[in-house]
Amino acid sequence: MDVTYYKKYEPFFGSWRITKTLGEGSFGKVFEIKREDFDEIYKSALKVITVPQSESELKSIMNNGMDDISATEYFRSVVKEIVSEFVLMSKLKGNSNVVSYEDHQVIQHEGKIGWDILIRMELLTSLPDYARDNALKHRDVIKLGIDICNALELCQKRNIIHRDIKPENIFVSEDGYYKLGDFGIARTIEKAGSGLSKKGTYTYMAPEIYKGGGYGSSVDIYSLGIVMYRLLNGNRAPFLPPYPEKISPSDMDASLIKRMSGEKFPAPAGAEGRLAEIILKACSYNPAERYSSPIQMRQELEAVNYESGEAKIIYPKGDVVSIPAEEKTVSMFGMFENNAEKDEPTLPPPPPPPPLPVPPQADDENKKEEMPTASGKIWLLISGIIMIAWGVNWCWLIVEDFFLGYYMTFFAINYVFRVSRVLFGITGIVGVVFRKNINAAKYLFYGGNTVFIFCIVSAAANGTLTNAGIRFVIIETALSLVFIPFLIGAFKNFRRD
Repeated sequence: MDVTYYKKYEPFFGSWRITKTLGEGSFGKVFEIKREDFDEIYKSALKVITVPQSESELKSIMNNGMDDISATEYFRSVVKEIVSEFVLMSKLKGNSNVVSYEDHQVIQHEGKIGWDILIRMELLTSLPDYARDNALKHRDVIKLGIDICNALELCQKRNIIHRDIKPENIFVSEDGYYKLGDFGIARTIEKAGSGLSKKGTYTYMAPEIYKGGGYGSSVDIYSLGIVMYRLLNGNRAPFLPPYPEKISPSDMDASLIKRMSGEKFPAPAGAEGRLAEIILKACSYNPAERYSSPIQMRQELEAVNYESGEAKIIYPKGDVVSIPAEEKTVSMFGMFENNAEKDEPTLPPPPPPPPLPVPPQADDENKKEEMPTASGKIWLLISGIIMIAWGVNWCWLIVEDFFLGYYMTFFAINYVFRVSRVLFGITGIVGVVFRKNINAAKYLFYGGNTVFIFCIVSAAANGTLTNAGIRFVIIETALSLVFIPFLIGAFKNFRRD
């Protein structure tokens, strides 16, 4: 739809009119609008989004088994989600590093399925346009990183993950501030399409998002790192041939595969020393190795920032970031250009998420083997030896009882108890030495003491718990208390593995 289509809504928001087209992309158009008041001219930006984006998109959704009513509700939910992004942007208003949202209006099409969404925002220059018209210096790239980290700090305080940081969503004000915009609007529209394509976003996408796994706020730090990397690398992503070598589709595919498989990044061609280290840390494959917060990254960027008078000392070969003119028209700087997608690679689809682990069955629990630490092994050996010594002592009493003729029920039950102590002790030691099985601790603890409790209960039930038996219980309980610390030590050492 051309500008004349949208002019029918003039004056926008009561007094604004279109003056020129600023850009056009896959998800809508951007116009410069102005209004006059007491001979003063005020300018702003108007972003227009149409949902659905085309008749073909509507037909594609209808072909999925929807009728007019269900298709209307489907696209209405898309519009509602986009509007919710405006609410989010309004909460961030007032921050010097976040694009200021001013107003919006939703207009439903008459007689057919569709809506036009009008968004008024502060008038800024997109990073692609700014980089095309200005020679960026290292100091500019550092400032960009600092300013966007400031924006991400605010996002983190409000538990917001942007997930779509790229040059097209970074803007520059007349005062030289870099600002973050488009909080999920493009992503919401893209998600609504029947193809659910992510084309054009892989370059800045964190590996954990690409692989469909869980992710946190560090994905924004990763994307910011890639933006800075390209600005300092002749506008070329990691693993691509250096300028002026030509780039083929297979080069783009290979670059993506290396990045998503965790291959170590080379330093950007235009950065060295501490600045290169900061960018490479932000782009770490493992989220745990990235900056834990945008505050940390900002502080380290501020530490390498410099004044213009120091440039000749720090960068004696030149401070200008080399972005060849012919490279400036590629997709990194092409959201609002008709040929923006020509540079995008033909990418393999993201791999499916890994299968969920199958919980172990109860019958397999005793089969699971774990390697104990050396100290854990010692604890269990000591425990087993004490158990055997304890049982052997009582086995001697069995022999005495037999020859002395003591056949009381209490002692007869304890024959089983005493022999069991020996058996469980031997089992535990064998398990530790030969099988290295954590269940050795279970044999020692549950086996020996379960028999002990069984004996006491049986004796009490048969009325044979005499004064001597009571003394026996006291002694056994004291010995058990001595034995417990050894078992606790064994379990603790196993848990460290």
